[in-house]
Amino acid sequence: MIVTVCAVGCMYSSVATAAQRVPVRSTIVVRGNAHGGVMVDRPLTIRGEGGATMSGGISGIVVRAPHVLVEHLRFTGYAHDDPSGRSAAIVLVAPDGIVRDNQFQGNAFAITAARADRAIIENNRIDGGDDAIRLWYTPDAVVAGNTISSGRDVLISYSPRVTFAGNDVRGCRYGLHDMFSDGMRVLRNTFENNEIGANFMYAAHLDVHGNTFRMNRGAAGYGIGFEDVDSSNVRVNRFIGNRVAMSSIDSPADPHHADDIEANLFAQNGSALSLQSDPHALRVTGNAFVDNLEDVEVSGGGTAAGVAWTKNGRGNYWSAYAGYDRNNDGVGDIPYAPQPAFDALTDTHPELQMFRYSPAALALQFAARALPATAGAPKLTDSAPLLAPPQAALAAAPARGVNPIASLLALLSAVPIALVRRTKRTRARVRAATSQTQHALAIEAMGVRKMYARERGVREITFTVRAGESVALWGPNGAGKSTFFRCILGEKLDAGALRVFNRVPSPNDRAARAYIGYAPQHLPDFDARVGEVAELVAALRGASALDVERVLALVRLGSERARFVNELSGGMRQRLSVALALIGDPPLLLLDEPTAGLDRQSRDAVVAILNAERARGKTLLLSSHVLEDVHALADRVITIEDGSVTDDSRTAAVSQPC
Repeated sequence: MIVTVCAVGCMYSSVATAAQRVPVRSTIVVRGNAHGGVMVDRPLTIRGEGGATMSGGISGIVVRAPHVLVEHLRFTGYAHDDPSGRSAAIVLVAPDGIVRDNQFQGNAFAITAARADRAIIENNRIDGGDDAIRLWYTPDAVVAGNTISSGRDVLISYSPRVTFAGNDVRGCRYGLHDMFSDGMRVLRNTFENNEIGANFMYAAHLDVHGNTFRMNRGAAGYGIGFEDVDSSNVRVNRFIGNRVAMSSIDSPADPHHADDIEANLFAQNGSALSLQSDPHALRVTGNAFVDNLEDVEVSGGGTAAGVAWTKNGRGNYWSAYAGYDRNNDGVGDIPYAPQPAFDALTDTHPELQMFRYSPAALALQFAARALPATAGAPKLTDSAPLLAPPQAALAAAPARGVNPIASLLALLSAVPIALVRRTKRTRARVRAATSQTQHALAIEAMGVRKMYARERGVREITFTVRAGESVALWGPNGAGKSTFFRCILGEKLDAGALRVFNRVPSPNDRAARAYIGYAPQHLPDFDARVGEVAELVAALRGASALDVERVLALVRLGSERARFVNELSGGMRQRLSVALALIGDPPLLLLDEPTAGLDRQSRDAVVAILNAERARGKTLLLSSHVLEDVHALADRVITIEDGSVTDDSRTAAVSQPC
């Protein structure tokens, strides 16, 4: 039987009345606006049509019978306190209920399931509110295909064998918080911009597979957390730009039930893997650790010596590994065993990470090498490091997004790490070398290759840039422009050769890095004032206070020294980014989308600043999607598509945007 609920001209004017009177297995079609407070105590379908909305009442629909389907409704305004755990837009307290294709907006609690075995919650959109979904003693549930944003938690407790798959969870506190739920399967979800992506406590036999954890950066700020978790697998996931990619505390709790962390990509995180002191029965193999601020941190002053880093004679890929492979079997001939001299400090004082590429870190590491007795044992030893990232770990490309820590590192990667006196001599040599002839090559790229996955990175880049020339890189998002910038800043290549003013760029080559000033597309949120950030960069580069004053005046920020960076407008922040690149007067400027998102006045100001530097003889390499800027700033345009150069033309020949 099908009945319709509407305000006028229908058999029933309220869903609550219809639910009490229609026969079992009837379908109630809701049109227009309906009041909540519906108690369902028989198998029914409640379906919305034409944007039907339910609001009003402590709860919208309470399902107290099995085999009830609720679909295609919009729920709003259920914002009541819930000390009982039973108040929500939809409450399931019976087995085999289905909630699908609904919208929830502005509710304190969207969906609660308590002792509702085999509940299915799929393809719903949940915006705002507190807890989006709560499962309590609800085994064998399926939560799939939902879009959840700007709420508090998805909370699952005492609910074994739940499948959580294909969900997109953004802007929440806990994207997923699970306690005491064995056998959970977490598959192909995206957790992005949450305080914490997913956290699991007191559970066993978890399968976390194929997920993306991106930019989870709250106070705890980790992509995934394990606490007292046994016999579980974390495999083929992507961890991109999190403060901590994975935190493991007392996991496994039972040394006879190992946890496996296998074939994951850890890229551009603050710390890739955070472990408690002296962890045991943990196997970390076949992963790719790429450009993390710190690959492994160990709290409590211990080491990761008890972790198994290899399996069947193969370990992990570490982008910081500098070994070799004489027999060409893909495995390094010397172990990867990073010394903990500086990392030991950052493990206990994470705020010192900002000095990782500074003279302080360099001095500490030099002392550890000069006085081996002070160095201590390596934090970890991977006896079979891989020379290339495993294909399983790169099964999908890293997703794009702004990464504050990676942006800060990229900014500092153009800062020489020599002591001040040595830096001044280096700068003098740079000026002498670049003033010898206007035909000197500022950049020489020959077959450069750097791949993060099969479809992302730089496949083959060959071109040259003369000193004093201004060249624009032109191409769609994902073409490889930013990857090529990172190669110039010293990232290790997979193949080919790259030289900057006849030197090979490297994080450890002070002279090569002194040539480069870098302005990222997005300047990160520094919890510091404009003047403090500029002075820090100047100190690292060996530049004077007068240089700071000159540069800030040039970009018209001299009067903003006392303002915090995160208080600046987009245009002012972009001018500050350019200013930091100019400190120390480097001859080569790398500019990643220097006018992106700016209004006309701010854009004109940045273009004028860069053209003034161009007139002074600086070499510019910039990427831009703004055709007007390319014509205003570039002599030449190099088109990059799918990681390769497809065209090299004079600027006038480029007339259509990519």
